[in-house]
Amino acid sequence: MAHTRFHVGPSQTAIAGPGSAALPAWRLVGGNNRVLGRAPGCFEDFETGYAAILFLRARIADAVPVLGVAADTGGRTWRLEIDTVVVARSARTYLRGRENLYNLAHFLDSVLLAELPASTRDERGRVCLA
Repeated sequence: MAHTRFHVGPSQTAIAGPGSAALPAWRLVGGNNRVLGRAPGCFEDFETGYAAILFLRARIADAVPVLGVAADTGGRTWRLEIDTVVVARSARTYLRGRENLYNLAHFLDSVLLAELPASTRDERGRVCLA
């Protein structure tokens, strides 16, 4: 059975140049493989992305939701701030405000229950997260 999980991998929003790898970012994926939310940006390495997930889980009770509207499409968005620092954001825009609020609530409910990525080491001994 599918389950909610965090995934750390190459950012789909960062466009890397030819021959270079995209920087890693995390995303929270639901049991139906839909992205519930994502990191506000990319990280220098996998370890930093993993640490950001642990920080979010540890401080989720302190997170302040901020609702917004995308300037280009007018779609509804959300982001979470902890101590005025953005720690998560919606994965997409929503046509209706109630859909945006539902997704935000689902994200918040899933953060503590989601499976963490498993770490492995590559051929150079660096930590890689599945």
